[in-house]
Amino acid sequence: MPIVPYAAGGKRQSVPPKKGVNVDLPLKVPFLPEFKERLLSERKTATTRTYLLGMAPTVFEAFGARFVFTGLLHLPLMIIAERYYWEEGFEEPDGFIKIWERIHPIAGWQPGRFVYFHTFKKVGRSQ
Repeated sequence: MPIVPYAAGGKRQSVPPKKGVNVDLPLKVPFLPEFKERLLSERKTATTRTYLLGMAPTVFEAFGARFVFTGLLHLPLMIIAERYYWEEGFEEPDGFIKIWERIHPIAGWQPGRFVYFHTFKKVGRSQ
């Protein structure tokens, strides 16, 4: 299992990788093609997942750029839609809700479901 540092305190924990996820560093994080411009322009600075991707200062790559996780919150989906839609790259909460429903057609939108909200910043190009 990869060892991932906590964001604060320097403590470390073992985090089991999600099945099928490449655990080589830097991590390859998948995003929909429509998020490419938002990521590369730094308009999108967060991603919400049903599973833990990593914690600060884990480095990841997407669309030929390198990013570093800066924070992690475990929150209900509705809180993310209401308070963090901008960081997710949307103009309004409804945009976040609609993309969530499209990505998760079986489970759908469950406002009370706890998910992982990862914040990040761009740190350069992939090597």
